[in-house]
Amino acid sequence: MNETTDKTATGLKSGPSELGASVSRKVAGLLAEIEKETVPDRLMELALELQKALNDKQNLKA
Repeated sequence: MNETTDKTATGLKSGPSELGASVSRKVAGLLAEIEKETVPDRLMELALELQKALNDKQNLKA
């Protein structure tokens, strides 16, 4: 098994699993920040219209 040795901000060597965990934490943090943002009314209207259209299409297949 070949282990990579990327240097982190702390200068410590880390393997792929540590790098993956770090990326996962960063993505989770970004998603949490995004979820705190307010959604503009027009965007919400469009999202609801899209959801309705997708539901209608799915119901036609059934």
